[in-house]
Amino acid sequence: MNAKSTGTRDLILQAAIGILREGEGILTLDAVVKRSGVSKGGLMHHFPTKDALIEGVVAEIIHQYDTLTRNASQSAEIGTPEETRAYVDTGFEPASREATADLARGMIRLYGSDFRKDTPFLDPWRAIFARRLEGCRRNRDAGGFARTAIVTLAVECLTMIDVFNLVQFTEEERELIKGELIRFYGK
Repeated sequence: MNAKSTGTRDLILQAAIGILREGEGILTLDAVVKRSGVSKGGLMHHFPTKDALIEGVVAEIIHQYDTLTRNASQSAEIGTPEETRAYVDTGFEPASREATADLARGMIRLYGSDFRKDTPFLDPWRAIFARRLEGCRRNRDAGGFARTAIVTLAVECLTMIDVFNLVQFTEEERELIKGELIRFYGK
């Protein structure tokens, strides 16, 4: 892809992500065209179907989260103590936490009752969790498989609590939880 094409693709993805995060209504190709300023033909060139656009949005969000975690851990291998600590830090960072929850809520609004386990956009999430599990297994001596898995589950559970607005932890409470997770992990 050339630079202009990459820029157009990024504009489209950011527009779609914005629509999902902000709850501006239903994600439609027309809404993305309007928000991005890209022509319908330009949108269709990069994402020929709505499902392709959704898959692109999910891949972009995962890429952004991975980038934050890898930058914080100096690109340490998944499952190592350095990477697990960065994963906790990223998972508790307010902007990352809110963006992930807003996007997940948008996806739920988008799919509604048609939200199934075989929905294709879940495949990138399945892949990232499979990578995390494999990294935990590879590095079981470095951080302890069970401790690393428990920390991962706790971070993801807190994400789901945010997605469904189950309870509202204060920032102070979140810092206490984060501190206990890090203490439990022992690194």
